[in-house]
Amino acid sequence: MIKYGVNKNLEFRVGAAFNSETVYHERNSGISPVTFGFKAKLMEERKFMPAIAFLGQLTLNRLASKHFKTPNTAPSFRLLFNHTLSDKVNLGYNLGAEWNGVTPDVTGVYTVSTSYSFDEKLGMFAEFYGYLNNFEKADHRFDAGFTYLISDNFQIDTSAGIGISKISPDYFVSAGVSYRCSTK
Repeated sequence: MIKYGVNKNLEFRVGAAFNSETVYHERNSGISPVTFGFKAKLMEERKFMPAIAFLGQLTLNRLASKHFKTPNTAPSFRLLFNHTLSDKVNLGYNLGAEWNGVTPDVTGVYTVSTSYSFDEKLGMFAEFYGYLNNFEKADHRFDAGFTYLISDNFQIDTSAGIGISKISPDYFVSAGVSYRCSTK
């Protein structure tokens, strides 16, 4: 994910991921479709009112490896809410909708997460999230992980999770690297 902050209220995003999956004993690896989007701050946090932002994205079906291309472009959007509970603990929750690029069906998306900062460098998070669609059974998942700030502009993260529903993946792992380019 590459993010470009236009100002303190708006950022543009471009993202893709390397995927490796096994479905019915067939393993496919490659780049998922590239996603373009933006995140806009709508409201600052005030007392009991959360900070609110809007995330809009468009996933381009043809900008992907052969096995991960989809027939259609896929939009998505989310309302993002965040509460600062203390100097070390945050609570976030999101509601939104997305399309998968394969069917015209919309899927509702939700997330409830919390994060804890051990210090200025090391943090952890846990989240419960899922996907709700009229044509499939609900897909609920849980994951947790750690973030480590190597420098002011360089962070690494790792997480692992499990599927809670029958249609969810049994397990999944993830790792990431974030680098902030600053003009200051």
